[in-house]
Amino acid sequence: MLKRTLLITAVVIAAFAVTYIAFRPSSDERTEPVVIGFTQKTASTEPAPEATPSGASPTGVPLMSAMNPEPAARTTAAAAEAPASNAASYARGEVLYRNGRYAEAAEALAAAVSADTASFRAQYLLGIALWKSGEPLAASAALRRARALRADDHRAAVNLARVEIELEDAASAAEILEGEIARRPDADDSWNVYGRALFLLGRDEPAIEAYGRAVEINPKNGYAWNNLGLVYLTLGRDAEAVAPLLRAVELVPDMAAAHNNLGLVLERTGRLAEARDAFARAAQTGHRGAAESLARVTARVPAEVPALAGADTTGTKER
Repeated sequence: MLKRTLLITAVVIAAFAVTYIAFRPSSDERTEPVVIGFTQKTASTEPAPEATPSGASPTGVPLMSAMNPEPAARTTAAAAEAPASNAASYARGEVLYRNGRYAEAAEALAAAVSADTASFRAQYLLGIALWKSGEPLAASAALRRARALRADDHRAAVNLARVEIELEDAASAAEILEGEIARRPDADDSWNVYGRALFLLGRDEPAIEAYGRAVEINPKNGYAWNNLGLVYLTLGRDAEAVAPLLRAVELVPDMAAAHNNLGLVLERTGRLAEARDAFARAAQTGHRGAAESLARVTARVPAEVPALAGADTTGTKER
């Protein structure tokens, strides 16, 4: 997998010179919000949710690649699952997690797990907190313990696969997701992450098929649309990349990486004014490499071509 990543990077640099370094995938391009079975308050501390797929109950909780939320009733029962001996640690960990203090949350949740190793909720949330605090190896161990306690939990399986991808073990991620897809074939988030694993394993066409299945199940999964476009972009199939990336930025307008990917493919297909506007949106939404691309493309756009309303072509952004 590492050799494949290096090869893709080398091809991109050779074809487009150093100005295209921003093209290399980042975590923002392939990682999405994580499903946590908390109350509505969590949504204020995480990226905004997408639309709920058909047949699921809206909860307003933050999402993974697409929504597969649990009923709200389970969220209110979370603390009740933890025995009295670890309830205080679990509750503190949950509050810290909600407020984005992931390392502190992991400490509190580790105490909860120590008091009750049979608590799925504590093990699961410990894994997510460790992952978000930059400890993927420990996160993998915690999520595996959670899965041992509740093998049929969808969130634990998909998030463990994400962590395995971060640990550069796409084969392990693919194996986990193949089992999950066999059990729940209509879960679009499984197909989305499966596509990532397949692509990293060099299985390009199966990856495209997996992303296609994800957006077929849930056409409002903007992350899967972005990933599909990114595969086409990486493979040099620029004409095929445009439509998925346009759909991605429509569905998730604050996804900086999707705007940047769109800018790259529009530039490569000669649509310079549109590329300028896409890079401007990428810069405004926080993409670190977009300002350089914006300056490059802006210099090539005729002065009489106006920018889209609201697009800051200076490369700066306001918060």
